[in-house]
Amino acid sequence: MCDLIANKLTKAELEKGLYEMRSTEIASYIKDYNSTVSTATEKDKNKAFQEIYEKYLTMQSSNAFVVQAVKAIKGVKVAHSTMKKEVEKNKFTSDEIVSAIGKLNDLASHIDDLEALMVSCETEIGFKKGTGIVCMP
Repeated sequence: MCDLIANKLTKAELEKGLYEMRSTEIASYIKDYNSTVSTATEKDKNKAFQEIYEKYLTMQSSNAFVVQAVKAIKGVKVAHSTMKKEVEKNKFTSDEIVSAIGKLNDLASHIDDLEALMVSCETEIGFKKGTGIVCMP
């Protein structure tokens, strides 16, 4: 089941949809910013600009989200297999189970992490129009 989900995510080009959705969100933030910039304080301008910048980074990491989601799904498969084997041996607190849970927690904490994608990329980092920053094939 995990392989099927990971395969569907990879082939569905989900990152393009995420990128477009996040792009629309940024456009809305920019429109709101432009409509209030003339009356906003410096503090409010800086806060709004920081929000726009954070949304921009999120948009650029659309591909990273999908890549990390696929890794997480594959990690769930491995962890499930490990836990199943240990439970079948009547071991409920083995080092293997603790390790599997730790790996799942690590995957969960990096699900939308552009930096994790860049660090784990074994080729080159590039920019792909419509999806953002990607690990090149």
